[in-house]
Amino acid sequence: MRITYSFPYEAFVALQPPFVPLDRPELGLILFFQFAGALAGIGFMLITVRIVHLFGWTPWPSAPMYRGAAEFALGGFAVAAVWYFRRRSAQSMRREHDEFLRDRYARLHCRNERFFEATDEGLVFGCNCSNELVPWSRLTAMVESPLGFVVAGERDSHIVPNTGFANAAQRTEFRRLLSENLNRNKTLSARTVEFECSRRDWRDAGWLRFKAGGWTRVVALTVQACGGVGMILYFGPFVDYDARFDSPFVAAAVAFVAIVVILMLVIRRRPSGYFGPLKASFAEDAIYVQSPVSESRVPWPQVTGCMIDRKCLILVQSSLAMLLIPSRYISPVQGGYIMKLLSEKLTRGRGALARPGQN
Repeated sequence: MRITYSFPYEAFVALQPPFVPLDRPELGLILFFQFAGALAGIGFMLITVRIVHLFGWTPWPSAPMYRGAAEFALGGFAVAAVWYFRRRSAQSMRREHDEFLRDRYARLHCRNERFFEATDEGLVFGCNCSNELVPWSRLTAMVESPLGFVVAGERDSHIVPNTGFANAAQRTEFRRLLSENLNRNKTLSARTVEFECSRRDWRDAGWLRFKAGGWTRVVALTVQACGGVGMILYFGPFVDYDARFDSPFVAAAVAFVAIVVILMLVIRRRPSGYFGPLKASFAEDAIYVQSPVSESRVPWPQVTGCMIDRKCLILVQSSLAMLLIPSRYISPVQGGYIMKLLSEKLTRGRGALARPGQN
């Protein structure tokens, strides 16, 4: 089977590493945010205590409203200004990155004369001046996207655009060819689990990850929050002599830090879970995963750990990739085989090794 195609710009961009506009803030910037946030917190504390005093709920008068508002505005303006300029910098870097990709694409050799060929040894991707063989044994994944088929090997990925296929029948034949060779080493003894995750399953997975080590992040966030409260109360008298260490001021400082933490958690981007049907086959050489639009083979050396309890099984491939299987889809017989396979193949499992088939 041989297919000739043109390599579009969209496919070229899809194969590039994800663009990260900004690195994590350096220590100096983090300290600046902390002190500017503390200044805004002092202003918030003075305003809050003043309002509470006006209602007659505390005898402490605090500072005049305009002083607290000025300190809150100064700290908030400093944080907002840095955030704005970092965002502008990220947009500028994005434009430069897009121009760089377009320049690279313009210089790409043979972009309108690419071909793909399936042989007994594997897949051959090439052009008029060079070609690359991806052996069937090193084929790891196939994803059907709006652009075409994304074929991933152990080292590189390739895209076969939809425009390269003459008709739907040729696409179907190509899909069948990839599926057969991705699963060619799957033995008859492999145990297959068909499942579909719900929102409750992803919540259970989050709780399991929390028990298996995620609690350290909560502890770190709590320590940072307590440090923020301490900074507001400590530097308050240095910034404004009306600030003091007393219960209304402590409560206001805690309220400010709590609001900041809640806002950070709300605006933080979280990867969404997959809710469609999946099929996972556990074999001696790898885990074979199938969805309606993709297939992949994950060799056991690439599985870095597992987390198991009575509600779900999580297999970790990297910091960004994991496979969640709800325990209700695993029968006791399958659970025994999978647990035996996990104990043999993995050396860094985490979590209580309870049999998934039990309740």
